[in-house]
Amino acid sequence: MPRVRKTMLRILTATLVSVVFVRVDLSLSSLSEFPGGFACKTVAAHAVDEPQFIKEGTLTFLDKTRTRRMATIDIEIADSEYERTRGLMYRTRLPENAGMLFIFEDSRPRSFWMRNTPLPLDIIFVDEKERIVGIHRKATPLSYAPIESKKKAKYVVEVHAGFCDAHGLSVGDFIAFKRGM
Repeated sequence: MPRVRKTMLRILTATLVSVVFVRVDLSLSSLSEFPGGFACKTVAAHAVDEPQFIKEGTLTFLDKTRTRRMATIDIEIADSEYERTRGLMYRTRLPENAGMLFIFEDSRPRSFWMRNTPLPLDIIFVDEKERIVGIHRKATPLSYAPIESKKKAKYVVEVHAGFCDAHGLSVGDFIAFKRGM
């Protein structure tokens, strides 16, 4: 998908989630009375849509010798400032063997947080040689606490919480990724 089209699709999806779409519950049971005779209706807000996973490539986790595949996932790629800032925010679903690959222009210590991210995640920090330099397991959903790489990272991979333990991933292992379907 061309970069401009991909970015426009993400902006449109984000706009749909950000704009207040509500379904008004007009049942009589939603009426509540306040002192002084005022009545109030409760309004239940429901998001019409949330960002959906868009497969943009695959990523393989390799052992320390780069000879054994440990796992392969479908990836969505965040390579613009907007996409990196948005990440997996507002998503309540992610396919089982899928994740997001963040690609930065340079390699430096990275800091992430889980603000507006209801999915528990493992966050994997990767250097410019595609070597895993840090793993934060089971990041707390919706937390404002910083999650820092401690070492320089050019890439960051977010996957479901427990993925790293389930596949035996550790610092020193490698990744390899390909864009496209």
